[in-house]
Amino acid sequence: MLVVFVHFVIVSDYAMSLIAGWKDSILPRYIRLSLSKTFWAFANNLIRTRKGGGYSQYIGCPFSGLQARYCWVSAFYGLTIYSHFYDFWYGRLEVESSILRYLMFESYSVIFWTNVLFSFFIPFALMVWNPIRKTAWGPPLAGLSALIGGFLFSIRIFVGSFNAGDLYALAYSKVPPPVSPISGMSSWF
Repeated sequence: MLVVFVHFVIVSDYAMSLIAGWKDSILPRYIRLSLSKTFWAFANNLIRTRKGGGYSQYIGCPFSGLQARYCWVSAFYGLTIYSHFYDFWYGRLEVESSILRYLMFESYSVIFWTNVLFSFFIPFALMVWNPIRKTAWGPPLAGLSALIGGFLFSIRIFVGSFNAGDLYALAYSKVPPPVSPISGMSSWF
């Protein structure tokens, strides 16, 4: 229960509260990416132990069970992305359309679509494609893709939130350009 609370505090305090008017169900996507990173770490450690540690006679090929769960987690990410669009899609308020433009379609659009590619399409395709799914390196490869997608998600959400500034206070006509994490950190020192 503490893990869910900590995830909620991180997402609500370091992302959503920094952009005025952003109300969203971001927590399922954040937890889903945490599950993907856990699967990747587990599969990577298991394959390293099996190949490099000399435990191939003790560890068979347990990756078929892992791929089924990972395929489910990838499909869950697709569902949460759809629900995120569903929350803001109509854009009735100007703040909703500004948030859509800022985090998805204008400033951070390249990072957003690359995140969707690495977090949903590539892992799902790797886990559905039978020749890759049955190998020992298939699930770790899909997990590595999800790790890259999770990193891009964190850049888009947290760097974008920290650099939104007072833009959304009164006027919603202009969205800021994207900021890289390195240049954003230089203003702290």
